[in-house]
Amino acid sequence: MVKSTRAIGALSLVALIGLTPWFAGALDAWRAHDVARLAGIGIALGATLLLLAPPGGSPGAAPSPSARALVAFLLGFAVLRALLAAEPAQALREVAVFVGLASVATALGRFGSVQALASVGTAATAAYAVTALLILAVGVLSGTGAPFQRTGAIELFGYSHFRFYNHVQVVAVPLAVGVAALSPSARWRWVGRIGAATSLALLFHSFSRAAVLALTMASVVVVVASLWKRERLGAAGRRWVTEAALAAVAGIALMVLLASLQSPGSAPAFNPQVTGSRDESNLERMSVLRFALGQWAESPLWGVGPMHLAGMRGMIAAHPHNMWLQVAAEWGTPVLLGVVAALAVAGLRLWRALHGAPEGHAAWGLVLLATGVAVAVDALFSGNLVMPMPQLWIALLGGAWLAWWRELPGRAAPPAPMLGRPLVLAMLAIQIWLVVSIAPEVRRLSAHLEALEQRYPNTVVNPRFWSHGWFGEPGPRR
Repeated sequence: MVKSTRAIGALSLVALIGLTPWFAGALDAWRAHDVARLAGIGIALGATLLLLAPPGGSPGAAPSPSARALVAFLLGFAVLRALLAAEPAQALREVAVFVGLASVATALGRFGSVQALASVGTAATAAYAVTALLILAVGVLSGTGAPFQRTGAIELFGYSHFRFYNHVQVVAVPLAVGVAALSPSARWRWVGRIGAATSLALLFHSFSRAAVLALTMASVVVVVASLWKRERLGAAGRRWVTEAALAAVAGIALMVLLASLQSPGSAPAFNPQVTGSRDESNLERMSVLRFALGQWAESPLWGVGPMHLAGMRGMIAAHPHNMWLQVAAEWGTPVLLGVVAALAVAGLRLWRALHGAPEGHAAWGLVLLATGVAVAVDALFSGNLVMPMPQLWIALLGGAWLAWWRELPGRAAPPAPMLGRPLVLAMLAIQIWLVVSIAPEVRRLSAHLEALEQRYPNTVVNPRFWSHGWFGEPGPRR
């Protein structure tokens, strides 16, 4: 009973992640980015409390003391680095957000199953994408364009910018295709197909080059792995590739259908950025990359401080649109190397574990590996770990990866909390500090953001923690 209650709790966290854009779309008084930020903080607190629930069932095998010591060291280092930054309170906010995401991933991995996490996430993907497409269709048929695009062509229902949804799709689409290809239930397979096709239709509407490249690389990983380990992964890989191809064709057909229904002279069904020039975007991207590279060169070992690129004049955006460079510039080279090494080791361990895993479990492991590669590729061109909704979906992916390892035959499940109660209490304390620190701003959030815009004038949307992401020295950004 206790175990099933915790599993329901984990799936409820996934459902809340899926429902967040609906909350953001319904609350017109606040920007979608800010609603998602607050929802993410609430979800993280719920996940941490779930980890603190009294353990039940057989005790299993707990992580080694050295593993817990490593996690405690990393947490202590992050807090210390934030306290020594030029703006400690702003840096600590960044640390608290990532601590919360770690809580979400750990809770999902401890209490959820891969199949269940992916299925609930895919149901959320399908519900959102179908709704957004219906709204778009109403706009096209009425000749008014997409009613949810309220600021030029950048807003999408529940998202402050359609690119933020593209980062979500990099996680959601491979998982939806996985459900379509691997679920034992025919109903869930159709949910996966609908979710993948409608989400890809929205991707073709907004046409993110980074997301398309990332999803292409995920497909390449599946194809290569299926050929390499043909006996174990060949059949599942073929099903995944087939479902992905069918979803792409269906997505293109949906958008072509919408385009054919639009009246002459009406707003376009496809986003104007699909056919417009990308020169301005490319020039702005190169500008922020050069600035971040310069900051990295000035402080290669220690970095400028967590979130501190958002506190510097000379940046067009509040982050460099490259997560790897952002980590290097804000945290320093040793942290970047540590992150890359940890992810590489995790990927290699997952790849090797596919050989001994049962066929169905190995197939899900391949999907998770391909999705992880897609996220890493997307991170080369984006701030997918800056925006709250992509952050939550990447935490969902991390939780699915942990659940996959927990469910691997022959591995004993660790008791809850798997990190140890003192460490989880420390994580909870950091998140409570975050809630207390932002409470005065939240009580008058609209006025707070207006004051930020006056203090730091900017002609474009530049979110970081809040939708207006600047702090530090006042004055206009370029």
